[in-house]
Amino acid sequence: MRNTLVLGVMALLVASCGGGSSGPSTPVSRIDGTAATGAPLRNAAVEVKCAAGSGRTSTDLDGRFSVEIPGAQAPCLLKAEGGGSTLVSATPASSGTANVTSLTHLMSARMLGVSPAAAYAGADAAAFARITAQGASAAQGGVGAELLRIGAQMPSVDWVSSPFTAAPGDAMDGALELLKTSLAAQNKTLDQAADELAGGPLLDIVPPDQITCIPGMIAGFDGPLQDQLSRVVSQPDIGGGGDGPGGIGAGDGGGDGAAGGVGVGGSLGQFVNVDVTAEFAGGVTFGPTRVDAATGMVTLVPCNLQAPVLVTFTGAPGSGATYFDEQLGSPASFEGATIRGILTRLDRNGGVTPFTEAMVRRTIALGAQVATDGGVRLKAIEKDVDAWRDPARVQIAHDEVLRAVNDLLPGIYRLEDLRRLPVVVGPGNAQPDSGALTDNQNGVYGAVLGGLAKAAARSQPTSTAPALAIQQQIADDLEDGVLNLRKDAATPVPQLGDGTYQYDTFAARLTSETGAIAKALGSGSLKTATVPVQRLKGKAGTSFEAGPSYIFTLLSDGSLSIVPTGGPPVQPPAVPAGQRFVRIDVFDRSTRTPSGNPDPWQNCFIATAIDGQRLFTWRVGLAEDFQVRDLSNPTDPVVSILPESLSADQLGGDNVFFARRSGNVATTLGCDEFDDHPQVAQGAAGHYVVQAFQDFGNRYLVYSDGNVQGWGINRGALGVGETGESTLPPGEKAFLRAEDGAAGELTGVAMLARGQDLQQSRALLRTSEAARDGKVVVWGRDVPVPRTIAGLDDICWIAGPYAVACNGQLLHATVTATGGGSISADVHPVAGVPPIWRVNADLPIARTVVEDPDEPGVDQVESLILGYSAIAADGRIFELDGTTAIEVAQ
Repeated sequence: MRNTLVLGVMALLVASCGGGSSGPSTPVSRIDGTAATGAPLRNAAVEVKCAAGSGRTSTDLDGRFSVEIPGAQAPCLLKAEGGGSTLVSATPASSGTANVTSLTHLMSARMLGVSPAAAYAGADAAAFARITAQGASAAQGGVGAELLRIGAQMPSVDWVSSPFTAAPGDAMDGALELLKTSLAAQNKTLDQAADELAGGPLLDIVPPDQITCIPGMIAGFDGPLQDQLSRVVSQPDIGGGGDGPGGIGAGDGGGDGAAGGVGVGGSLGQFVNVDVTAEFAGGVTFGPTRVDAATGMVTLVPCNLQAPVLVTFTGAPGSGATYFDEQLGSPASFEGATIRGILTRLDRNGGVTPFTEAMVRRTIALGAQVATDGGVRLKAIEKDVDAWRDPARVQIAHDEVLRAVNDLLPGIYRLEDLRRLPVVVGPGNAQPDSGALTDNQNGVYGAVLGGLAKAAARSQPTSTAPALAIQQQIADDLEDGVLNLRKDAATPVPQLGDGTYQYDTFAARLTSETGAIAKALGSGSLKTATVPVQRLKGKAGTSFEAGPSYIFTLLSDGSLSIVPTGGPPVQPPAVPAGQRFVRIDVFDRSTRTPSGNPDPWQNCFIATAIDGQRLFTWRVGLAEDFQVRDLSNPTDPVVSILPESLSADQLGGDNVFFARRSGNVATTLGCDEFDDHPQVAQGAAGHYVVQAFQDFGNRYLVYSDGNVQGWGINRGALGVGETGESTLPPGEKAFLRAEDGAAGELTGVAMLARGQDLQQSRALLRTSEAARDGKVVVWGRDVPVPRTIAGLDDICWIAGPYAVACNGQLLHATVTATGGGSISADVHPVAGVPPIWRVNADLPIARTVVEDPDEPGVDQVESLILGYSAIAADGRIFELDGTTAIEVAQ
């Protein structure tokens, strides 16, 4: 123990030798200690208030701290806050050792006669007068006697001043763990016990010999990575002399006496050196408990404690915390990161994933909401951060996030419950053909999470932790319940180019990567089953009237099928072994071949590689191999690609319009050897481009903040509020106007799509504004300002005249300009189809051709109607014609 008087004398000696100022020095005391609840409070804030003097510091990874207090005069109060715990301690000394633990917390309540938090906050002369050596002894004796009543024998050493190590094997550490489980067996929180001990004995005690289950949390999980619980029998706690979590004795009716153990796994991939806390709605908290090395999990033994439970996985700085990143195929740092989940059922194992983190954030965001959108009252919540304790809000948040996730996936990969334990993938089961992913919802969930990590890496190829990056973005995005790349109205990514996904490509990338993971690690039908995600027809001939010669089908694992439809001139080229794709397109160039052209243009097929950086092209029907267009740039990947199947310039090449993550926009060749198209524009300064789009010579950039800029050959059809058919050059690109004549710019845009005819475009709005979310706006020839299409609500996908509602209903919307920039809309459901996932444009089915007034003898396409096909959630394919759908054989 360092003596204050000695320090003062030393300071005076230094001054007398000529060091420092000539004035008197202030005595400095130092208090050392350990802050713990059993597990150490890592990186916790520590404050000290003495009768005179104060100080502050923080704990290290072992819960140890050292704080200097200038001018200290005993006694002192200490507070440690971190890891979800706030603990208080009282010491009659102003230096030496003073621990801050669950036991000192109870002692403080007993000594001061009020709750420890109130005692620290309102510390005054009267409170300090109660903190004496005799008072500390009496408090320890009284608390110890009360704890014996619940079966917790505490050490006889001084709980405040005896140094200890917060680690297994230490007697005080074991006693703190025993205290935690003993209180939990009485269904009491530490603060509840403190409040009772401040005024008298512990209340409503169940005698220890009548307790058949001790709640708690232990490292590891010995059950299968499925729904069923493990069986846990209480074992002696070597460090504390009591019993650990689990069932005690024989169960009723001759049972084994074991308690149900809920396995909880955090899944970005298997965790190592990560700490877990579990807080029950009633206030009982367990942990932090470190996951084991074998499974990266913990086992929660709830006994009679009730859900909901907030579970937090934390990677403490300097802890060596990692997760297994399935894109990297190796561990990635999890230090300084957290991921949370809410367990609402304790009869099955639970998962903590990027989607449950989004669910937690959405639940907290609902804290201020007093009623559902239908007017049903919700339970009043004092603090938004406590909204997770309300099962109604948790369910609302879960269902909103689940719907957003499932909209990205075809039926075979859709999830039933985000709170379920996924199969956790780690170094031990990530080998191809391991069969680790079981053929059920646990395995599907594991496949989707692996696909999520790989999808993130496509937009962040240099990331050292792609799964963690996409977790952070998607949780921010879904905090308002809407997947739209934005957190409310702001972009969630911190700076230009940090985004890990884009609305128009996210579904395709996630599906393809999930399918590849399922094929590599799955078992049963999860490994072998695929569904189509795109199906297009292609013609070998150059006549507009010619029928299709090939069917191109992109499957859910990224593989490509090219099937002749009967008698085409050649067999298609072989798809390179192992090559996967994320998108396919067909240039139907017969729509643009001038009359009498001696060299008719061949139709062009383009497949975008899964990495988004290479294009495989084939002139349909010719005996050629695939040509490869390499767009790769490891530091600036392509984020959006749109081949231009409809050109405004009949003599132009079939170019591919794309945008890079940085906002750089360009074109590259399709099947042609030249590209004779107008110059493209750069993205607006500071904006992050998420989609590049073009339609018949007009081009657009969609930004992550929901704004859109356009330029092109017909400014009157751009939606920028101008009229006339003159060109708007790239250097004069303009933001689209707000819908329906409102002031300002169009906002809230998630994606663009072609309308029902040439130079008519549509935008899907996804926004936290309830009145606008899921709406569709249209603009184009004779409609210079975007107009809302009445009758389209809660839409998740658009293509041409079709809209897919978020519940899977398929709608057909015909829009007519009625003069003065207004429109009328005729919206009808498409009958006879199951819930639809996506709609794709196909071959043109009708056109109107007129002579170009500026070039006699040259045809000009005046109107063009495309065919469309719909992919159902169950994988069936339907060809669409207006409100009629015909299922096609596969």
